[in-house]
Amino acid sequence: MRTIIYLLTLTFVASCGMQDTPSNTSDAPQPTSSVRLNHGDFSPFKESLNNKINSHSFVPNPDGSEEIVESFYIDGTACRGEDCNYGSVRSSVDSNIWDDVRPRSITSPEQAWYSFEIFFPKGTPTYPVENPNTVILVEFKEENQCASFAFVKNNNGNSNAEFNFFLSEYSGKKDARFAGTPGECLSYFETEIANISDMIGKWVRFEYFVKWSENEDGYLIVYQDGRKVLERSGRTCSSTKQCLTRNIHYYGLYQANNEDMNKIDSLTAYYRNVSMSQKREDLVR
Repeated sequence: MRTIIYLLTLTFVASCGMQDTPSNTSDAPQPTSSVRLNHGDFSPFKESLNNKINSHSFVPNPDGSEEIVESFYIDGTACRGEDCNYGSVRSSVDSNIWDDVRPRSITSPEQAWYSFEIFFPKGTPTYPVENPNTVILVEFKEENQCASFAFVKNNNGNSNAEFNFFLSEYSGKKDARFAGTPGECLSYFETEIANISDMIGKWVRFEYFVKWSENEDGYLIVYQDGRKVLERSGRTCSSTKQCLTRNIHYYGLYQANNEDMNKIDSLTAYYRNVSMSQKREDLVR
């Protein structure tokens, strides 16, 4: 297994008087300036374009241990860049470095194992909300800009929040609500994996295997804390060519296409052990 470890030094930027960090952080872990993370076979991650200022940091583990983990935070204030045009706010990192240093000949794997662990702190909204847009947590995004493969916090407005998985594709149509958006993305498969209420206050580990394909030979299996929660045969991406060339991996928090930013709930999530490997036993733990 090829192991990649990267060093990321975080520089804190003043928020020009706008609230960019949680207001109820007296008990929250305090950030540290730098950390080394092992992501297995993943390429180095960087902060995503238009990230909410000061929303991504490295902090002591919220379970009280000395381990350093990643913290992400969003709310309905101080969006950045083009996200403001689309009613969106984000705090995430991504592995899209092709435009920086990679030649086109370097591709994504045809199949691989992946992992992430997520921790929702006490106070995480789990009730039906007035602004029921999905919060994307972990996703792969092809060049067409759709979250073609994603784990999400789904606030559907009718029931308590769910931890769902979905597959989507570009519809070929514009989203009439927001001028200038790349286009409308439609889900062609979605299923509930867990209830968010059952995930609060503890680390929950996900391991999953994907064979990337736009055809019926695609395959996906997902384990939550060692228990199989999803197995599916069929397409796993909207374009095999895009899946195997520039299939960008993101994790953090991203809430998009809100018609009223003021109705976005504040949300924090912690991550650790985000990794990729050709063998399940080589995933980072």
